Amino acid sequence: MAKPVRSGILAAAAIAIALIVAIESERISLNRARDSRARAQIAELQEALRRYYLDNGSYPTTDQGLEALVGDYIKGRPSEIDPGMVFPRLPPPRSGPLLDPWRRPYSYESDGQSYVLKSLGPGSLLRDSSEGAALTARSPEKAPD
Repeated sequence: MAKPVRSGILAAAAIAIALIVAIESERISLNRARDSRARAQIAELQEALRRYYLDNGSYPTTDQGLEALVGDYIKGRPSEIDPGMVFPRLPPPRSGPLLDPWRRPYSYESDGQSYVLKSLGPGSLLRDSSEGAALTARSPEKAPD
């Protein structure tokens, strides 16, 4: 009777290992998709910041934040509709800080003449994390044309 119990334990262990591998693979895929979406959002925000600069002669300050872009420079929130959805639904309107795909606020610092825009990525620190580095965008060296 010991052999059927042993084979049952081995089968359960094999299933558990397969599940762990599948879950980890899905998590990695999801983070890659979120990373791609964050890069697209940062590009949209950089373009909005460029247009803001051209209109106002400066970037929004840290105190004004990225919220200064909503309305005239960004309609709603950047890239919140998944282009792969068959029947996309508009997200409900929100107020507050702009969120990255990991639902964390973007970090934005600006003195009005230059800016640093960051997404934390899947980690919780602005430095490199075990799951991926933060995404960073900086203002161009020369003023936008």
